[in-house]
Amino acid sequence: MTESSKASHQSDPSPASKDTPPPPPSASNRGQGPRRERFPLHWQILIGLIIGGLLGWLSGWLALRRTGWTTEAADVVVERLEYIFYQLVGDLFLSALFVIVIPLITTSIILAVNNIASRSRFGIIGLKTIAYYLSTSTIAILIGLVLVNTIQPGVSSGPEPLLTAEQAERFEGERQDMERRLGLPEGRAEGTAFLNTIRDMVPRNLVVAAATNNILGLIIVSMVVGFFLSRLKGRQGEVLTDFFEAIYSITLSITHVIIRLAPIGVAALIATTIALNYARLAPDDRFIDLLRGILLFSATVVGALLLHFGLVLPLILYFVGGINPFKYYHAMAPALMTAFSTASSAATLPLTMKCVEERAGVSRKTSSFVLPLGATVNMDGTALYECVAAIFIVQAFGYQLDFMQQLFVVVVALLTSIGVAGVPSASLVAILVILQSVGRQLEAQHGVVIPLETGVAILFVFDRFLDMCRTAVNIFSDSCGAAVIARTEGETDLLVAVSPSSKLAS
Repeated sequence: MTESSKASHQSDPSPASKDTPPPPPSASNRGQGPRRERFPLHWQILIGLIIGGLLGWLSGWLALRRTGWTTEAADVVVERLEYIFYQLVGDLFLSALFVIVIPLITTSIILAVNNIASRSRFGIIGLKTIAYYLSTSTIAILIGLVLVNTIQPGVSSGPEPLLTAEQAERFEGERQDMERRLGLPEGRAEGTAFLNTIRDMVPRNLVVAAATNNILGLIIVSMVVGFFLSRLKGRQGEVLTDFFEAIYSITLSITHVIIRLAPIGVAALIATTIALNYARLAPDDRFIDLLRGILLFSATVVGALLLHFGLVLPLILYFVGGINPFKYYHAMAPALMTAFSTASSAATLPLTMKCVEERAGVSRKTSSFVLPLGATVNMDGTALYECVAAIFIVQAFGYQLDFMQQLFVVVVALLTSIGVAGVPSASLVAILVILQSVGRQLEAQHGVVIPLETGVAILFVFDRFLDMCRTAVNIFSDSCGAAVIARTEGETDLLVAVSPSSKLAS
Protein backbone atom coordinates (compact mmCIF):
# COMPACT_ATOMS: atom_id res chain seq x y z
CA MET A 1 0.00 0.00 0.00
CA THR A 2 1.37 3.42 -0.96
CA GLU A 3 1.73 6.35 1.42
CA SER A 4 -1.18 8.15 -0.24
CA SER A 5 -3.46 5.15 0.13
CA LYS A 6 -2.47 4.81 3.80
CA ALA A 7 -3.46 8.42 4.32
CA SER A 8 -6.72 7.84 2.47
CA HIS A 9 -7.61 4.88 4.66
CA GLN A 10 -6.70 6.70 7.84
CA SER A 11 -8.71 9.79 7.00
CA ASP A 12 -11.71 7.88 5.71
CA PRO A 13 -12.24 4.71 7.71
CA SER A 14 -15.16 2.43 6.97
CA PRO A 15 -16.87 0.19 9.51
CA ALA A 16 -14.84 -2.74 8.25
CA SER A 17 -11.52 -0.94 8.54
CA LYS A 18 -12.22 0.05 12.13
CA ASP A 19 -12.65 -3.55 13.25
CA THR A 20 -10.37 -5.37 10.81
CA PRO A 21 -6.93 -3.83 10.40
CA PRO A 22 -5.03 -4.91 7.27
CA PRO A 23 -2.73 -7.90 7.90
CA PRO A 24 0.98 -7.16 8.26
CA PRO A 25 3.16 -8.08 5.28
CA SER A 26 4.84 -11.45 5.52
CA ALA A 27 8.45 -12.14 4.72
CA SER A 28 7.46 -13.71 1.44
CA ASN A 29 5.40 -10.80 0.12
CA ARG A 30 7.00 -7.82 1.83
CA GLY A 31 7.83 -5.11 -0.69
CA GLN A 32 5.81 -6.76 -3.44
CA GLY A 33 2.58 -5.57 -5.02
CA PRO A 34 -0.38 -7.79 -5.83
CA ARG A 35 0.59 -11.01 -7.54
CA ARG A 36 0.32 -10.67 -11.30
CA GLU A 37 -1.50 -13.30 -13.29
CA ARG A 38 0.71 -15.28 -15.64
CA PHE A 39 -2.01 -15.04 -18.29
CA PRO A 40 -4.26 -11.98 -17.73
CA LEU A 41 -7.99 -12.61 -17.61
CA HIS A 42 -8.85 -10.22 -20.44
CA TRP A 43 -6.62 -12.18 -22.82
CA GLN A 44 -8.26 -15.41 -21.70
CA ILE A 45 -11.70 -13.94 -22.40
CA LEU A 46 -10.56 -12.63 -25.80
CA ILE A 47 -9.32 -16.08 -26.76
CA GLY A 48 -12.66 -17.47 -25.55
CA LEU A 49 -14.48 -15.03 -27.85
CA ILE A 50 -12.42 -16.12 -30.84
CA ILE A 51 -12.75 -19.85 -30.14
CA GLY A 52 -16.47 -19.49 -29.49
CA GLY A 53 -16.93 -17.60 -32.75
CA LEU A 54 -15.15 -20.30 -34.73
CA LEU A 55 -17.12 -23.09 -33.05
CA GLY A 56 -20.40 -21.26 -33.69
CA TRP A 57 -19.57 -20.67 -37.35
CA LEU A 58 -18.67 -24.35 -37.78
CA SER A 59 -21.90 -25.50 -36.15
CA GLY A 60 -23.99 -23.18 -38.33
CA TRP A 61 -22.11 -24.20 -41.48
CA LEU A 62 -22.70 -27.89 -40.77
CA ALA A 63 -26.42 -27.25 -40.32
CA LEU A 64 -26.57 -25.28 -43.57
CA ARG A 65 -24.73 -28.01 -45.48
CA ARG A 66 -27.06 -30.67 -44.11
CA THR A 67 -30.19 -28.79 -45.22
CA GLY A 68 -28.79 -27.68 -48.56
CA TRP A 69 -28.58 -24.04 -47.50
CA THR A 70 -32.31 -23.69 -46.85
CA THR A 71 -34.22 -21.76 -44.20
CA GLU A 72 -34.61 -24.99 -42.22
CA ALA A 73 -30.99 -24.69 -41.09
CA ALA A 74 -32.00 -22.61 -38.05
CA ASP A 75 -34.27 -25.42 -36.85
CA VAL A 76 -31.56 -28.00 -37.46
CA VAL A 77 -28.76 -26.15 -35.69
CA VAL A 78 -30.67 -25.88 -32.39
CA GLU A 79 -31.02 -29.67 -32.37
CA ARG A 80 -27.35 -30.40 -32.91
CA LEU A 81 -25.56 -31.90 -29.90
CA GLU A 82 -22.74 -29.38 -29.89
CA TYR A 83 -25.21 -26.47 -29.96
CA ILE A 84 -27.15 -27.96 -27.04
CA PHE A 85 -23.87 -28.38 -25.16
CA TYR A 86 -22.79 -24.78 -25.86
CA GLN A 87 -26.21 -23.53 -24.77
CA LEU A 88 -26.04 -25.54 -21.55
CA VAL A 89 -22.59 -24.23 -20.64
CA GLY A 90 -23.57 -20.64 -21.49
CA ASP A 91 -26.82 -20.85 -19.50
CA LEU A 92 -24.99 -22.26 -16.49
CA PHE A 93 -22.46 -19.43 -16.63
CA LEU A 94 -25.18 -16.77 -16.90
CA SER A 95 -27.18 -18.39 -14.10
CA ALA A 96 -24.12 -18.43 -11.87
CA LEU A 97 -23.63 -14.71 -12.50
CA PHE A 98 -27.28 -13.85 -11.98
CA VAL A 99 -27.53 -15.82 -8.73
CA ILE A 100 -24.91 -13.62 -7.05
CA VAL A 101 -26.17 -10.32 -8.48
CA ILE A 102 -28.95 -9.82 -5.90
CA PRO A 103 -26.86 -10.43 -2.74
CA LEU A 104 -23.96 -8.49 -4.25
CA ILE A 105 -26.09 -5.47 -5.11
CA THR A 106 -28.06 -5.35 -1.87
CA THR A 107 -25.13 -5.80 0.52
CA SER A 108 -22.80 -3.49 -1.40
CA ILE A 109 -25.43 -0.74 -1.55
CA ILE A 110 -26.31 -1.11 2.14
CA LEU A 111 -22.66 -0.97 3.22
CA ALA A 112 -21.82 1.88 0.85
CA VAL A 113 -24.77 4.03 1.94
CA ASN A 114 -24.07 3.19 5.59
CA ASN A 115 -20.50 4.38 5.14
CA ILE A 116 -21.40 7.49 3.14
CA ALA A 117 -24.39 8.52 5.27
CA SER A 118 -22.36 8.23 8.47
CA ARG A 119 -20.13 10.99 7.09
CA SER A 120 -23.02 13.14 5.81
CA ARG A 121 -21.91 12.57 2.20
CA PHE A 122 -24.90 10.55 1.03
CA GLY A 123 -26.76 13.43 -0.62
CA ILE A 124 -23.66 14.88 -2.26
CA ILE A 125 -22.46 11.61 -3.81
CA GLY A 126 -26.03 10.74 -4.82
CA LEU A 127 -26.44 14.06 -6.63
CA LYS A 128 -23.07 13.64 -8.36
CA THR A 129 -24.04 10.14 -9.50
CA ILE A 130 -27.44 11.14 -10.88
CA ALA A 131 -25.97 14.24 -12.57
CA TYR A 132 -23.29 12.13 -14.28
CA TYR A 133 -25.77 9.49 -15.45
CA LEU A 134 -28.28 11.98 -16.84
CA SER A 135 -25.52 13.97 -18.57
CA THR A 136 -23.84 11.02 -20.30
CA SER A 137 -27.15 9.46 -21.35
CA THR A 138 -28.32 12.76 -22.85
CA ILE A 139 -25.04 13.20 -24.71
CA ALA A 140 -25.30 9.65 -26.06
CA ILE A 141 -28.86 10.23 -27.30
CA LEU A 142 -27.87 13.50 -29.00
CA ILE A 143 -24.95 11.76 -30.76
CA GLY A 144 -27.32 9.13 -32.09
CA LEU A 145 -29.85 11.78 -33.10
CA VAL A 146 -27.29 13.75 -35.09
CA LEU A 147 -25.96 10.67 -36.91
CA VAL A 148 -29.35 9.18 -37.76
CA ASN A 149 -30.48 12.51 -39.22
CA THR A 150 -27.22 12.97 -41.10
CA ILE A 151 -26.88 9.45 -42.52
CA GLN A 152 -30.65 8.77 -42.77
CA PRO A 153 -30.31 4.98 -42.96
CA GLY A 154 -34.06 4.45 -43.32
CA VAL A 155 -34.57 6.72 -46.32
CA SER A 156 -35.06 4.77 -49.54
CA SER A 157 -33.04 5.64 -52.63
CA GLY A 158 -36.10 5.00 -54.81
CA PRO A 159 -39.64 6.36 -54.93
CA GLU A 160 -41.02 3.66 -52.65
CA PRO A 161 -40.35 3.62 -48.89
CA LEU A 162 -37.80 1.18 -47.57
CA LEU A 163 -40.42 -0.66 -45.51
CA THR A 164 -44.13 -1.26 -46.03
CA ALA A 165 -46.71 -2.91 -43.79
CA GLU A 166 -46.69 -5.97 -46.08
CA GLN A 167 -42.92 -6.31 -45.77
CA ALA A 168 -43.12 -5.88 -42.01
CA GLU A 169 -45.56 -8.80 -41.84
CA ARG A 170 -42.74 -11.08 -43.02
CA PHE A 171 -41.15 -10.54 -39.64
CA GLU A 172 -44.29 -11.35 -37.67
CA GLY A 173 -42.76 -14.57 -36.33
CA GLU A 174 -39.75 -12.74 -34.91
CA ARG A 175 -41.98 -10.02 -33.42
CA GLN A 176 -44.25 -12.51 -31.69
CA ASP A 177 -41.25 -14.41 -30.38
CA MET A 178 -39.77 -11.19 -28.99
CA GLU A 179 -43.06 -10.24 -27.30
CA ARG A 180 -43.39 -13.72 -25.80
CA ARG A 181 -39.86 -13.65 -24.38
CA LEU A 182 -40.31 -10.15 -22.97
CA GLY A 183 -43.77 -10.86 -21.57
CA LEU A 184 -45.72 -8.20 -23.43
CA PRO A 185 -49.51 -8.54 -23.03
CA GLU A 186 -51.50 -9.29 -26.19
CA GLY A 187 -48.67 -8.27 -28.47
CA ARG A 188 -48.73 -4.65 -27.35
CA ALA A 189 -46.59 -2.46 -25.15
CA GLU A 190 -48.62 0.07 -23.21
CA GLY A 191 -47.85 3.69 -24.05
CA THR A 192 -47.44 4.48 -20.35
CA ALA A 193 -45.17 1.51 -19.69
CA PHE A 194 -42.25 3.75 -18.75
CA LEU A 195 -44.23 4.73 -15.64
CA ASN A 196 -43.64 1.19 -14.38
CA THR A 197 -40.08 2.30 -13.68
CA ILE A 198 -41.42 4.65 -11.01
CA ARG A 199 -43.76 1.99 -9.65
CA ASP A 200 -40.90 -0.50 -9.41
CA MET A 201 -39.01 1.83 -7.10
CA VAL A 202 -41.23 0.71 -4.22
CA PRO A 203 -41.66 -3.09 -4.45
CA ARG A 204 -44.54 -4.59 -2.52
CA ASN A 205 -42.62 -7.77 -1.77
CA LEU A 206 -38.84 -8.06 -1.60
CA VAL A 207 -38.85 -11.77 -2.44
CA VAL A 208 -40.97 -11.15 -5.54
CA ALA A 209 -38.75 -8.21 -6.49
CA ALA A 210 -35.68 -10.45 -6.33
CA ALA A 211 -37.42 -13.25 -8.26
CA THR A 212 -38.58 -10.89 -11.02
CA ASN A 213 -35.22 -9.14 -11.28
CA ASN A 214 -36.60 -5.80 -10.08
CA ILE A 215 -33.13 -4.48 -9.39
CA LEU A 216 -34.21 -0.84 -9.23
CA GLY A 217 -36.63 -1.59 -6.39
CA LEU A 218 -34.01 -3.58 -4.50
CA ILE A 219 -31.52 -0.73 -4.88
CA ILE A 220 -34.00 1.80 -3.46
CA VAL A 221 -34.80 -0.49 -0.50
CA SER A 222 -31.10 -1.17 0.09
CA MET A 223 -30.35 2.56 0.09
CA VAL A 224 -33.06 3.13 2.70
CA VAL A 225 -31.77 0.25 4.85
CA GLY A 226 -28.20 1.52 4.57
CA PHE A 227 -29.23 5.07 5.51
CA PHE A 228 -31.09 4.02 8.65
CA LEU A 229 -28.36 1.52 9.51
CA SER A 230 -25.99 4.48 9.74
CA ARG A 231 -28.36 5.99 12.32
CA LEU A 232 -28.53 2.78 14.38
CA LYS A 233 -26.06 3.13 17.23
CA GLY A 234 -24.60 0.65 19.65
CA ARG A 235 -24.45 -3.11 19.52
CA GLN A 236 -27.38 -3.52 17.12
CA GLY A 237 -25.73 -1.39 14.46
CA GLU A 238 -22.43 -3.24 14.82
CA VAL A 239 -24.07 -6.66 14.55
CA LEU A 240 -26.04 -5.72 11.43
CA THR A 241 -23.00 -4.14 9.81
CA ASP A 242 -20.93 -7.27 10.51
CA PHE A 243 -23.77 -9.40 9.08
CA PHE A 244 -23.88 -7.50 5.79
CA GLU A 245 -20.06 -7.41 5.65
CA ALA A 246 -19.98 -11.21 5.99
CA ILE A 247 -22.53 -11.73 3.21
CA TYR A 248 -20.65 -9.31 0.97
CA SER A 249 -17.33 -11.08 1.61
CA ILE A 250 -18.84 -14.50 0.86
CA THR A 251 -20.48 -13.20 -2.31
CA LEU A 252 -17.20 -11.63 -3.40
CA SER A 253 -15.36 -14.91 -2.89
CA ILE A 254 -17.94 -16.76 -4.99
CA THR A 255 -17.67 -14.04 -7.63
CA HIS A 256 -13.92 -14.59 -7.96
CA VAL A 257 -14.48 -18.30 -8.59
CA ILE A 258 -17.17 -17.69 -11.22
CA ILE A 259 -15.08 -15.08 -12.99
CA ARG A 260 -12.24 -17.58 -13.37
CA LEU A 261 -14.67 -19.58 -15.53
CA ALA A 262 -15.56 -16.55 -17.68
CA PRO A 263 -13.46 -17.57 -20.73
CA ILE A 264 -15.36 -20.89 -20.98
CA GLY A 265 -18.75 -19.27 -20.43
CA VAL A 266 -18.02 -16.49 -22.91
CA ALA A 267 -16.93 -19.01 -25.56
CA ALA A 268 -20.16 -20.97 -25.13
CA LEU A 269 -22.38 -17.87 -25.32
CA ILE A 270 -20.69 -16.58 -28.47
CA ALA A 271 -20.83 -20.04 -30.08
CA THR A 272 -24.62 -20.31 -29.66
CA THR A 273 -25.19 -16.74 -30.85
CA ILE A 274 -23.13 -17.10 -34.03
CA ALA A 275 -24.34 -20.62 -34.83
CA LEU A 276 -28.02 -19.67 -34.68
CA ASN A 277 -27.74 -16.33 -36.47
CA TYR A 278 -25.48 -17.67 -39.21
CA ALA A 279 -27.82 -20.58 -39.88
CA ARG A 280 -30.86 -18.27 -39.82
CA LEU A 281 -29.56 -15.44 -42.01
CA ALA A 282 -27.29 -17.10 -44.58
CA PRO A 283 -30.03 -18.74 -46.71
CA ASP A 284 -32.77 -16.18 -46.08
CA ASP A 285 -33.73 -13.88 -48.95
CA ARG A 286 -36.24 -11.83 -46.95
CA PHE A 287 -33.65 -9.16 -46.31
CA ILE A 288 -32.45 -8.46 -49.87
CA ASP A 289 -34.59 -5.34 -50.31
CA LEU A 290 -33.93 -4.17 -46.76
CA LEU A 291 -30.28 -5.16 -46.55
CA ARG A 292 -28.85 -1.77 -47.45
CA GLY A 293 -31.00 0.09 -44.95
CA ILE A 294 -30.44 -2.41 -42.14
CA LEU A 295 -26.69 -2.47 -42.71
CA LEU A 296 -26.61 1.32 -42.81
CA PHE A 297 -28.70 1.44 -39.64
CA SER A 298 -26.30 -0.96 -37.90
CA ALA A 299 -23.33 1.11 -39.06
CA THR A 300 -25.03 4.27 -37.74
CA VAL A 301 -25.59 2.68 -34.31
CA VAL A 302 -22.05 1.29 -34.12
CA GLY A 303 -20.59 4.61 -35.25
CA ALA A 304 -22.54 6.52 -32.61
CA LEU A 305 -21.57 4.00 -29.92
CA LEU A 306 -17.91 4.28 -30.95
CA LEU A 307 -18.04 8.07 -30.75
CA HIS A 308 -19.45 7.88 -27.24
CA PHE A 309 -17.16 5.05 -26.17
CA GLY A 310 -13.99 6.29 -27.83
CA LEU A 311 -14.36 10.07 -27.62
CA VAL A 312 -16.93 11.38 -25.12
CA LEU A 313 -16.23 9.05 -22.18
CA PRO A 314 -12.41 9.27 -22.50
CA LEU A 315 -12.66 13.09 -22.58
CA ILE A 316 -14.74 12.99 -19.40
CA LEU A 317 -12.18 10.68 -17.80
CA TYR A 318 -9.29 12.93 -18.79
CA PHE A 319 -10.67 16.43 -18.21
CA VAL A 320 -13.06 15.79 -15.31
CA GLY A 321 -11.28 12.95 -13.55
CA GLY A 322 -7.69 13.53 -14.61
CA ILE A 323 -7.40 9.84 -15.55
CA ASN A 324 -5.44 8.33 -18.44
CA PRO A 325 -8.16 6.84 -20.71
CA PHE A 326 -5.84 4.24 -22.28
CA LYS A 327 -4.86 2.84 -18.90
CA TYR A 328 -8.50 2.81 -17.89
CA TYR A 329 -9.47 0.87 -21.02
CA HIS A 330 -6.84 -1.72 -20.06
CA ALA A 331 -8.15 -1.90 -16.49
CA MET A 332 -11.71 -2.50 -17.67
CA ALA A 333 -10.87 -4.94 -20.50
CA PRO A 334 -12.17 -8.14 -18.77
CA ALA A 335 -15.50 -6.51 -17.91
CA LEU A 336 -15.87 -5.03 -21.41
CA MET A 337 -15.31 -8.41 -23.08
CA THR A 338 -17.71 -10.15 -20.71
CA ALA A 339 -20.36 -7.47 -21.29
CA PHE A 340 -19.89 -7.86 -25.05
CA SER A 341 -20.41 -11.62 -24.88
CA THR A 342 -23.28 -11.76 -22.37
CA ALA A 343 -25.15 -8.64 -23.57
CA SER A 344 -26.27 -8.20 -19.96
CA SER A 345 -25.28 -5.34 -17.66
CA ALA A 346 -26.65 -7.19 -14.64
CA ALA A 347 -24.72 -10.38 -15.36
CA THR A 348 -21.52 -8.38 -15.90
CA LEU A 349 -21.92 -6.35 -12.70
CA PRO A 350 -19.80 -8.64 -10.46
CA LEU A 351 -16.88 -8.47 -12.88
CA THR A 352 -17.37 -4.73 -13.40
CA MET A 353 -17.07 -4.17 -9.65
CA LYS A 354 -14.00 -6.39 -9.49
CA CYS A 355 -12.25 -4.50 -12.30
CA VAL A 356 -13.17 -1.05 -10.96
CA GLU A 357 -11.99 -1.87 -7.44
CA GLU A 358 -8.97 -4.13 -8.01
CA ARG A 359 -7.67 -2.97 -11.40
CA ALA A 360 -8.72 0.70 -11.42
CA GLY A 361 -8.20 1.31 -7.70
CA VAL A 362 -11.58 2.89 -6.92
CA SER A 363 -12.59 2.50 -3.27
CA ARG A 364 -15.30 0.04 -2.38
CA LYS A 365 -17.46 2.71 -0.75
CA THR A 366 -17.71 4.54 -4.08
CA SER A 367 -17.95 1.60 -6.48
CA SER A 368 -20.52 -0.23 -4.31
CA PHE A 369 -22.85 2.75 -4.54
CA VAL A 370 -22.26 3.98 -8.09
CA LEU A 371 -22.00 0.71 -10.06
CA PRO A 372 -25.15 -1.16 -8.91
CA LEU A 373 -27.16 1.99 -9.42
CA GLY A 374 -25.57 2.49 -12.85
CA ALA A 375 -26.35 -1.08 -13.92
CA THR A 376 -30.02 -0.16 -13.61
CA VAL A 377 -30.44 3.54 -14.41
CA ASN A 378 -27.40 4.43 -16.54
CA MET A 379 -27.90 2.98 -20.01
CA ASP A 380 -26.02 5.27 -22.40
CA GLY A 381 -25.80 2.71 -25.19
CA THR A 382 -29.41 1.63 -24.74
CA ALA A 383 -30.75 5.20 -24.79
CA LEU A 384 -28.72 5.94 -27.93
CA TYR A 385 -29.98 2.76 -29.61
CA GLU A 386 -33.62 3.47 -28.75
CA CYS A 387 -33.42 6.92 -30.34
CA VAL A 388 -31.67 5.76 -33.52
CA ALA A 389 -33.91 2.69 -33.91
CA ALA A 390 -37.16 4.61 -33.50
CA ILE A 391 -36.21 7.31 -36.01
CA PHE A 392 -34.84 4.68 -38.44
CA ILE A 393 -38.17 2.81 -38.47
CA VAL A 394 -40.10 6.05 -39.01
CA GLN A 395 -37.78 6.84 -41.95
CA ALA A 396 -38.18 3.31 -43.32
CA PHE A 397 -41.97 3.80 -43.52
CA GLY A 398 -41.37 6.96 -45.55
CA TYR A 399 -41.98 9.63 -42.92
CA GLN A 400 -39.89 12.31 -41.21
CA LEU A 401 -40.21 13.71 -37.70
CA ASP A 402 -40.18 17.44 -37.04
CA PHE A 403 -38.09 19.06 -34.31
CA MET A 404 -40.69 18.74 -31.53
CA GLN A 405 -41.37 15.09 -32.38
CA GLN A 406 -37.65 14.31 -32.31
CA LEU A 407 -37.37 16.14 -29.00
CA PHE A 408 -40.18 13.92 -27.74
CA VAL A 409 -38.20 10.84 -28.86
CA VAL A 410 -35.13 12.11 -26.99
CA VAL A 411 -37.07 12.64 -23.75
CA VAL A 412 -38.89 9.29 -23.92
CA ALA A 413 -35.68 7.46 -24.82
CA LEU A 414 -34.01 8.99 -21.76
CA LEU A 415 -36.92 8.10 -19.47
CA THR A 416 -37.40 4.55 -20.75
CA SER A 417 -33.69 3.76 -20.64
CA ILE A 418 -33.82 4.33 -16.86
CA GLY A 419 -34.74 1.07 -15.26
CA VAL A 420 -34.61 -1.02 -18.45
CA ALA A 421 -33.86 -4.55 -17.28
CA GLY A 422 -30.19 -5.38 -17.66
CA VAL A 423 -30.92 -8.43 -19.79
CA PRO A 424 -30.57 -9.01 -23.55
CA SER A 425 -33.06 -7.23 -25.87
CA ALA A 426 -35.11 -5.63 -23.06
CA SER A 427 -34.70 -2.23 -24.77
CA LEU A 428 -37.05 -3.40 -27.53
CA VAL A 429 -39.93 -2.84 -25.10
CA ALA A 430 -38.90 0.80 -24.80
CA ILE A 431 -38.67 1.11 -28.59
CA LEU A 432 -42.24 -0.19 -28.89
CA VAL A 433 -43.37 2.47 -26.41
CA ILE A 434 -41.66 5.22 -28.42
CA LEU A 435 -43.04 4.00 -31.76
CA GLN A 436 -46.60 3.71 -30.50
CA SER A 437 -46.46 7.24 -29.10
CA VAL A 438 -44.92 8.66 -32.28
CA GLY A 439 -47.29 6.62 -34.43
CA ARG A 440 -50.33 8.26 -32.84
CA GLN A 441 -48.84 11.69 -33.53
CA LEU A 442 -48.20 10.81 -37.20
CA GLU A 443 -51.69 9.34 -37.56
CA ALA A 444 -53.21 12.60 -36.33
CA GLN A 445 -50.90 14.57 -38.64
CA HIS A 446 -51.37 12.53 -41.84
CA GLY A 447 -54.79 10.96 -41.25
CA VAL A 448 -53.65 7.39 -41.92
CA VAL A 449 -52.87 4.45 -39.66
CA ILE A 450 -49.13 3.84 -39.59
CA PRO A 451 -48.16 0.49 -37.98
CA LEU A 452 -44.71 1.63 -36.86
CA GLU A 453 -44.41 -1.01 -34.14
CA THR A 454 -44.54 -3.78 -36.74
CA GLY A 455 -41.14 -2.56 -37.95
CA VAL A 456 -39.46 -3.45 -34.65
CA ALA A 457 -39.01 -7.04 -35.77
CA ILE A 458 -36.56 -6.08 -38.55
CA LEU A 459 -34.18 -4.93 -35.81
CA PHE A 460 -33.66 -8.60 -34.99
CA VAL A 461 -31.44 -9.01 -38.03
CA PHE A 462 -28.47 -7.57 -36.19
CA ASP A 463 -30.00 -6.95 -32.78
CA ARG A 464 -27.85 -9.45 -30.90
CA PHE A 465 -24.61 -7.91 -32.17
CA LEU A 466 -25.82 -4.37 -31.51
CA ASP A 467 -27.05 -5.45 -28.06
CA MET A 468 -23.57 -6.73 -27.26
CA CYS A 469 -22.03 -3.43 -28.40
CA ARG A 470 -24.38 -1.20 -26.44
CA THR A 471 -24.01 -3.31 -23.30
CA ALA A 472 -20.24 -2.80 -23.41
CA VAL A 473 -20.83 0.95 -23.71
CA ASN A 474 -23.28 0.83 -20.78
CA ILE A 475 -20.88 -0.81 -18.35
CA PHE A 476 -17.93 1.35 -19.47
CA SER A 477 -19.98 4.47 -18.79
CA ASP A 478 -20.86 3.08 -15.34
CA SER A 479 -17.20 2.43 -14.59
CA CYS A 480 -16.17 5.89 -15.81
CA GLY A 481 -18.78 7.38 -13.50
CA ALA A 482 -17.34 5.48 -10.54
CA ALA A 483 -13.81 6.69 -11.35
CA VAL A 484 -14.82 10.32 -11.91
CA ILE A 485 -16.90 10.48 -8.72
CA ALA A 486 -14.09 8.80 -6.78
CA ARG A 487 -11.71 11.47 -8.02
CA THR A 488 -14.07 14.28 -7.03
CA GLU A 489 -14.30 12.68 -3.57
CA GLY A 490 -10.54 13.05 -3.13
CA GLU A 491 -9.40 9.52 -3.98
CA THR A 492 -5.86 9.58 -5.36
CA ASP A 493 -5.01 5.90 -5.86
CA LEU A 494 -6.90 5.39 -9.11
CA LEU A 495 -5.27 2.98 -11.56
CA VAL A 496 -3.09 1.62 -8.73
CA ALA A 497 -3.67 -2.13 -8.58
CA VAL A 498 -5.09 -3.22 -5.24
CA SER A 499 -5.36 -6.73 -3.85
CA PRO A 500 -8.82 -8.09 -2.90
CA SER A 501 -7.85 -8.42 0.78
CA SER A 502 -6.91 -4.77 1.05
CA LYS A 503 -10.08 -3.77 -0.82
CA LEU A 504 -12.22 -5.35 1.87
CA ALA A 505 -10.69 -2.92 4.32
CA SER A 506 -11.42 0.16 2.22
